[in-house]
Amino acid sequence: MTKSVVKRTKSANFGEPNWSNEAEVMGALMGDGLLLEEAPEEYTEGPDGKPFVLAACTQNGLALKFAALDLRDDKDIALAAGKQNWRALQVCTIMKRFLGCFCSSVLE
Repeated sequence: MTKSVVKRTKSANFGEPNWSNEAEVMGALMGDGLLLEEAPEEYTEGPDGKPFVLAACTQNGLALKFAALDLRDDKDIALAAGKQNWRALQVCTIMKRFLGCFCSSVLE
């Protein structure tokens, strides 16, 4: 039996962004959400990090595991991650609270 492993490959279009350029970081995360793993804390924590985490999770729901705990439980981020990949909700610490909301939005 083989175990599934999430692998991120760097593409020529979405290589390492210049972490000091917010527009470049946003573009990179929209192309490869798993870049969030390498992002500085300013892009993964607090209210300033929300748009970056949301972009990453919309592109790849599994990026949720690289977000700060408070953003993992943000309704918008959890829903975006869960819609992209339901397995992402496994890292949402209050998943049960959002499960009903997620299910209803998917079934709409």
